[in-house]
Amino acid sequence: MSYAGFIHTGGWFNWSYTGPLGATLTLPSRGGFFLNAFLTLYVTIAGTRFWLIIAFLAHQERASHTKHDGMHIQQQVILRNSGTPTSAALSFFKVAFRWRKIAKKPIRRSLPLLLLAVLSLGTFRAASLLTSEVTKAAGNETLLHSPDCTYWGPASSLPGGQGGVRTKLANDAFTAASYSKACYEANSLATAECSLYAARNIPWTQVSNATCPWSPELCLSSPSAVYRMDTGQVDSHEVLGLNAHKNERLKYRRVSTCAPIDATKFMNSSIDKNGNINQNYSLGYVPYLFNGNVTYTYNNHTISDRIGYQVSSYSSEINGTQWIPQITNGMDADISIIFLTANSLLYDLPNTDPIFAATTQTTRPLGNSVTNYYLPDKLVSVLGCVDQHQWCSVAELGEPKCSGLESLNSLYADTAIFGNNLQKLATANRIYQSISYSNTWYVVDFRGVAAIQASETVFEIFQHSVPNDQWITEVSGWFSTSLAKVQQALVEIAVGSGLTNFTDGGQFIVTYPTSAADQALCYAQVVRSSGQYLNFSVLGLAIIVSFSTFIIWLSFVIDTATGWVQRWLKKGEDRRLQWVLEDKLQLQRMAYVAAKQGNWEGHADSVPVTTEAVLVDMSLYLPANEKALAEANEAEVTPE
Repeated sequence: MSYAGFIHTGGWFNWSYTGPLGATLTLPSRGGFFLNAFLTLYVTIAGTRFWLIIAFLAHQERASHTKHDGMHIQQQVILRNSGTPTSAALSFFKVAFRWRKIAKKPIRRSLPLLLLAVLSLGTFRAASLLTSEVTKAAGNETLLHSPDCTYWGPASSLPGGQGGVRTKLANDAFTAASYSKACYEANSLATAECSLYAARNIPWTQVSNATCPWSPELCLSSPSAVYRMDTGQVDSHEVLGLNAHKNERLKYRRVSTCAPIDATKFMNSSIDKNGNINQNYSLGYVPYLFNGNVTYTYNNHTISDRIGYQVSSYSSEINGTQWIPQITNGMDADISIIFLTANSLLYDLPNTDPIFAATTQTTRPLGNSVTNYYLPDKLVSVLGCVDQHQWCSVAELGEPKCSGLESLNSLYADTAIFGNNLQKLATANRIYQSISYSNTWYVVDFRGVAAIQASETVFEIFQHSVPNDQWITEVSGWFSTSLAKVQQALVEIAVGSGLTNFTDGGQFIVTYPTSAADQALCYAQVVRSSGQYLNFSVLGLAIIVSFSTFIIWLSFVIDTATGWVQRWLKKGEDRRLQWVLEDKLQLQRMAYVAAKQGNWEGHADSVPVTTEAVLVDMSLYLPANEKALAEANEAEVTPE
């Protein structure tokens, strides 16, 4: 399912985080890259300005009345005039090298300043690289935002009787099965497909020796022939992706118990007009199909038709099947009964699976030799699954309140545990709408033989080896597919199914959410970013921008503000003057004054100027620099 065009861009609050950590900004990847680049540049600028603050503090700490050697004076000038920590570090190194034979301990005296510059450089270089963490801190969760947030349902009470509805349900079942195979199986590799929903999958656990749900006469004697699958309490926010405060969340639980059915006591045989034997299974009345309690009929002529598996499934909630009391057994549940026939299949190896059992050896010619195969033990295998659902209301204090395990119809009416919390009631309705077409019957019937994983290893009429617990693989796949359908349906509701009331001649009823709480959920569905969007932590952005801005601002005012304080306190004013006079422009002024070049004013200002516009010699030609000029000329090499 593609939802790239329905991602909310802008600010929102991710309730997966507490307090200000949840404030999130989502941008298209292009805008996100520009914002990341700006943050990196801004932090780099702040790092440069931070060095000016450090240099000022170091300069003021080292300034004093006492006499110092030339190396100390040069270090002070470097602190005053180096615009970046890189240039400062390089200058400190050069000074230490040049004074190594003259000054006392030049390396030791330069090392602290050198380290100060390097640490300042490294700290903000690292900070500029870590600005990308502001996106990681926000995670890759995004919100859906679509004007087509709608619910859909069949116009008929029997959805299986309408072609358009059947096609829709079949497509949904196949899509969910594909997702389940890719993202639910333990040995499946992580793929882009598995990054669609708020959670990769809805986790569940299993019990292989559960209590048989049928009356004893229908249960197999083996205790391992009952398999129970349980999601536990699934959080509406953390797993299903309905973004909400803890007080507005709820828990949903799905339990499915599957077991083979020993239907021999409820089977009778009859002869059709062609002399073929019909096996009639009477497990409940199916309207418009058979007379009496006959649920399924198998004609033994099918064995010779060279066909593989066939699957037929029934459910009282869908096709009105009225199960016999031994099936319902007093349960409030949605019951699906599946009839599986192997027909003409021959198994390569024997197995004792309760559904796929094949232990009777037979032979078939293969070229000039004979090959051994195994025939199915039963013409018809019957498997039933009981689906039950449960709500739990999350409580701030104490244990959560939960409904009983019950059928879908009972679950719909059992919302008293949510009290008058309108948001929880709306969330319960949203989840109910997403699970309405997720029971076992929906994931089996609409896929037919494709719902049987064993069929994937059938060639013509030959079945490759089947393990003794193949039936557990089958029902586990059905359960995972049903959960994938729930994830799929929640997202489809949020973005819209694309259906209208006129689709397929009016076979669908499409409705928009009406209550304010339900409408709010249309903008609360969380999905994972597909890489086309980037999230930013608003708190992280605020910290980076505000701290960097403060550093930049402080770097411009610290010397002036410190000077005001020094003058007001009448303490340390000589340090202020040293800071001013060791500026490059003041040093230049003093050089020209010493050479009697121009009349200068602004002796304590940041920018000294001449009293009038006069021409002065360039510094290279000042009398004091004649020796330097001569040395430079001597150093030149004149080509012959």
